[in-house]
Amino acid sequence: MHNTSEPSSNDKSTANFESGMRGTGERNREQEARSLPENPPDTGDSQRERHFVSINNGKPLYVPVMTVAQFCDKYDLSENIRQRLEEEEFKTAGALLEVSEATLQTAGFKSGQIADLKKALKEFLMSNMALAPTGDDR
Repeated sequence: MHNTSEPSSNDKSTANFESGMRGTGERNREQEARSLPENPPDTGDSQRERHFVSINNGKPLYVPVMTVAQFCDKYDLSENIRQRLEEEEFKTAGALLEVSEATLQTAGFKSGQIADLKKALKEFLMSNMALAPTGDDR
């Protein structure tokens, strides 16, 4: 007969397993969120937005605030692309970092337009890469 007042070793194993169910990715994101500064330090004259774009070291990437019109002009995107982005209420180039290709397709962008946007975003990121400063950089 099994004593119900004490959990069996199998019950303890299940409890340990369930407490460990949360993935390490979730724990790491929580730790990163706690360690990020609430207000990023100024890095020059331009305002910056924080976007979590994966780079080898996984630190947040700061990019300048640029309107959609400025972005399209600078990276030679067509007037059709600019109009479509504005119709979809994109305000900044940084917002484009948060949207999926599927969302762009649903919004009516054609494959060639999406390719042009992706190319422009890559150029934008490469020309504006500035990593968040660490305590060692000061």
